[in-house]
Amino acid sequence: MSDTPIAKLTATLDDHQRWVRLASRFSLSCMSNTKWRKVFAAIDESGISIRRCEFKCIDSDYITMEPRPPLTRELMETRFADSIWQPFEYKWIEWFRFPREFKPYPGVGLAVYQDLEALRDAIMAAAAACLELDADYLWLYGYRRATYVKTPRS
Repeated sequence: MSDTPIAKLTATLDDHQRWVRLASRFSLSCMSNTKWRKVFAAIDESGISIRRCEFKCIDSDYITMEPRPPLTRELMETRFADSIWQPFEYKWIEWFRFPREFKPYPGVGLAVYQDLEALRDAIMAAAAACLELDADYLWLYGYRRATYVKTPRS
């Protein structure tokens, strides 16, 4: 694509239209740019040792694994700075998850444990985030699909 102002504007509009189409598949948007920054800053400043996190974006089925959450210095107004997080916008994040236990080296018995309750508490103190803690992960949702439960009629 050309680097003319019209070409750049067209690319930006196309990207925005793509995001609107993909985000509309979800019934709930849980996070704003401000909430993402507050949550990631709280994790960074908490001192809790997090050595693995995973995330998924709304435009892919691929799950990305990283050795740490974003650092405060890697947070920009609407996106990550250029680092291991690459410069992409927060609005594309469907979810982050933090495993309670993982094995950093395949075939080796070493297991690393992460304090998900402390992490949950640090996040909750920073922002009203959409969190879910299960036996294996702490989930931090950017988007959710509504689940409806049918109740029997009387």
